[in-house]
Amino acid sequence: DEADQFLNNLRNRNQTLWQIALISLHCGLRFGEIVNLRGGDIDTRRKIIGIRDSKGGFSRYGRMTEEVKDLFMGMDQGHREDLIFPTSNGKRLTDPSKVFKEVILEMGLNAGVTDRRQRLSFHSLRHTYASWLVDRGIGLYDVQTLLGHKSAELTQRYSHLSNERLSDDVKEFEKGIKQARRASKVVALRGNR
Repeated sequence: DEADQFLNNLRNRNQTLWQIALISLHCGLRFGEIVNLRGGDIDTRRKIIGIRDSKGGFSRYGRMTEEVKDLFMGMDQGHREDLIFPTSNGKRLTDPSKVFKEVILEMGLNAGVTDRRQRLSFHSLRHTYASWLVDRGIGLYDVQTLLGHKSAELTQRYSHLSNERLSDDVKEFEKGIKQARRASKVVALRGNR
């Protein structure tokens, strides 16, 4: 709900910033990766985004949600080499608009947060994407691939979220054992005495 409210507030204030934020939140792309996108990088048929020379120094593909696909379908992406999100003079954007910080302030999202590392920023959208993946049970290797991390160490910061799910996973495992026992006449194995 908070993410939707945040996006709606951005949309009401700055359409381009809303589009960029939606792509980050739904695809896990960094700001720099999004503002470097060109018309030829978007493949709505296969729902992939070509990311050239990402922070890790290599090219990769991002995956689109239906909402992001619809966003791109409704946009004029220009020619293959045209930036999708250029400045008014056709150059590459360098920073999120000040509107981003204004909306955070208006919504009180950083109220009481004194540690700057804990404050909401544009990059928090990418972290939220990763957290949502882990919350849905997506494995850390897949999260690493979707985020474009070169090493597993970078993705390990989300492992605490995965660990919280382990107790629930074991409960589900136990349910499966009980259901299998009820459904069959299999005798449980006993240890040697």
